Amino acid sequence: MYRNTALLISIMLMWPFIGSSQDYSVSLIPDSLKENAHAVIRQYDKELELQNTNTGIERIKKVVTVLDESGADFANISISYDRNEKVNIKSAAIYDKNGKRLKKIYQSDFSDVSAGDGELYSDERMKTYKVGFGDYPYTAEFVYEVSHSNMISYGSWFPVFGYNISMEHSLFTFVHPSDLAFRKKELNLKNHSDIISQGSRTIETWFANSIKSTEYEPFSISLTERLPRVMLMPVRLKYDEYSGSSATWEEYGKWIHGLYSGRDELPETVKIKLQELAGNTTDTIQKIKLLYKQLQENTRYVAIKLGIGGYQPFSAASVSSTGYGDCKALTNYMYAMLLAFGIKSWPALVSSGTYIENIYRDFPNFQQFDHVILCVPVKHDTIWLECTDQTIPFGFLGDFTDNRDVLLITDEGGRIAHTRKYGPDENIMNTRADISISPSGEADCKIRSKYTGLQFYDILELFSENKEDQRKWILKNSGLPSLQVTGFEIKRIIMDSPEGVIEKSVKSKDYCSASGSYLIMPVNLVDAQVPIRKPVKERKSDFIIQRSTIDLDTITYIIPPAFKIESAPAGKSIKSQFGEYNYSLKVEGNRILYVRRLEIREGKFSPSLFRSFYDFILSVSRADNDKVMLSKT
Repeated sequence: MYRNTALLISIMLMWPFIGSSQDYSVSLIPDSLKENAHAVIRQYDKELELQNTNTGIERIKKVVTVLDESGADFANISISYDRNEKVNIKSAAIYDKNGKRLKKIYQSDFSDVSAGDGELYSDERMKTYKVGFGDYPYTAEFVYEVSHSNMISYGSWFPVFGYNISMEHSLFTFVHPSDLAFRKKELNLKNHSDIISQGSRTIETWFANSIKSTEYEPFSISLTERLPRVMLMPVRLKYDEYSGSSATWEEYGKWIHGLYSGRDELPETVKIKLQELAGNTTDTIQKIKLLYKQLQENTRYVAIKLGIGGYQPFSAASVSSTGYGDCKALTNYMYAMLLAFGIKSWPALVSSGTYIENIYRDFPNFQQFDHVILCVPVKHDTIWLECTDQTIPFGFLGDFTDNRDVLLITDEGGRIAHTRKYGPDENIMNTRADISISPSGEADCKIRSKYTGLQFYDILELFSENKEDQRKWILKNSGLPSLQVTGFEIKRIIMDSPEGVIEKSVKSKDYCSASGSYLIMPVNLVDAQVPIRKPVKERKSDFIIQRSTIDLDTITYIIPPAFKIESAPAGKSIKSQFGEYNYSLKVEGNRILYVRRLEIREGKFSPSLFRSFYDFILSVSRADNDKVMLSKT
């Protein structure tokens, strides 16, 4: 184990690591690290040695023992590089469970492929090796170097990189000129770094030992919020002729702004066409809508990663000519169109995805951003535009970039802002259904569900699907038993608004269960709450409900003429810190009116409360399954 500074330095000076002298016998792994693990990181050592602010060499040793088939992917390796980097595989091998070397792997055994998965153009490549060894357990060892130039980030040390993988030892060594200005962010560490000065250079080290496997838990917070991580950034930025600073978000934004500078010019012919399109429109928001529609109807998104680390957009003139671009290029094109009308806007760097990950406000860095949207300030409001989606409503972000910090790239530099948050009264699914029950218990259903806000975003892709795929979606996402779809329509209500409707006519053969002269009818199978997985162990992590939603249901049941209502529940109300639920039943002749409301509230909660959350959801699920008893008259 790495216990003291002297040992840390001696390990660093032993580079390159001598893998053949180490014993990789599986029997040496402590039982505590095998528990709930499909693989164990035996050793993950990383050294970054800088010659100057943007040139250096990275040395990695990764040793992983795969315990079973589910852990096989952890042994595979992918090393990214581009025109500024060179990869050198020093050694690689496979060992059996007793630590005996079975196979040497050479640099020529690695595949060299484009790193652009689905990208039209990319100058980023990967050297990859897939182990494909089926005799478990086994150990894979890789030792390699990556030479860097034009570095605008020093990357991060994140030694444990998934669920169900534990770690024995990891060491991160950062060697740099003593006068180098850089910033660091340490997260979830038990120990801070050790720092040693050696003449004109400084050696800084971090280590982690004996980290047990993390099991996936429903509604979990991100692993980056739980496991050790160190992020490094140079203060001085230099990439080819582009120089700047990351000392503050403002300075960082100035550097990014420089990459965009001069790339917003549109051809005169395009400007004339846009002026003709706008006509006599004087309302600013209407102009923005017209230009956004022009963007959506005449461009398409393609993934491109070329030049300046993938940070500089293609010019607006290029996008106008080709009709395509990545998020940077399309956002810049929309910016340029607005600029042609004197309308101010700013590109906004964002960390995208359903999971909301906010910017570290005290640590300007490249590593947290993977997408660009556009911010358009207007009187008394701010319009956010997603420029890569041809179908998303104007000014709507969805859960891809909602409710999170972003970095605006303004003329004065970077400025942190926050995107729109959608509240529960906006994120609604409102379902109305008429259901006729036959004497055999079959249900003939006409169902209309209206989706708004983020609930609409959940079905946005459906509007572009063909009929057969839409039918499959309906079948997959219905809780009705023995379902037969006889007709359906999926439509947008207003193209500029996040609203959509699914109307369907279906038959459910086994909606009611028969018992002698009785039919037993669940009060709600149309929008029944599904229970979450029951916790069987003590929960370890906080849990998070990212967004608030409301489901409203109004169902009218028509019972068969030869039947009467023998018994019916009175209704139910459930209140919790996680939300509220209630339903009521009203009997009118041969009709039963069922009205239901379920609100789920966002929040971050301690592990001890997860059982209460489980009980709340289970109570809702059981209430949805309350029964009405029908009997023959």
